[in-house]
Amino acid sequence: MISDDQPADTTPPPSREQVHEALRATVRHGALAANLTVFTPTVIDLLVPPNGDEESNMTRAAIAEDLIRKGITAVEEHDGPAVGSALRIMLGLASGTAVLSVEERRRQAARAIGIQPDTFRRDNHSRRYFLELAFAIHSLIESRSAGAR
Repeated sequence: MISDDQPADTTPPPSREQVHEALRATVRHGALAANLTVFTPTVIDLLVPPNGDEESNMTRAAIAEDLIRKGITAVEEHDGPAVGSALRIMLGLASGTAVLSVEERRRQAARAIGIQPDTFRRDNHSRRYFLELAFAIHSLIESRSAGAR
């Protein structure tokens, strides 16, 4: 049952945990709109839920990719450009990285922040950066939801 204070055609924003899990799910195939459409459409539905309009899945995928990119830019503002580069590399958003294996992207991401790939993976660097990104994207989604009301 839908409450009176929430219109029938809106979906509540996802939790930070859901955003974090969605980001982790994109690592294997990357976060380019085409890859989101083919490999992780549930990420599109979570970040840009269908709202009853005629907005296509591909349009929503492009919006989801843009949301992820904006989240990375927000993370860069406090963690610096090296972390932004590492996130873009890990998510296949940096030029030439979409076709690389996860292992190669991890090597390049670690190099971008000046640490070893095993350190990047083991010592919670990767986890922390993806958590920061989840917080940033969650804030963007909440802002967008507040603006739509």
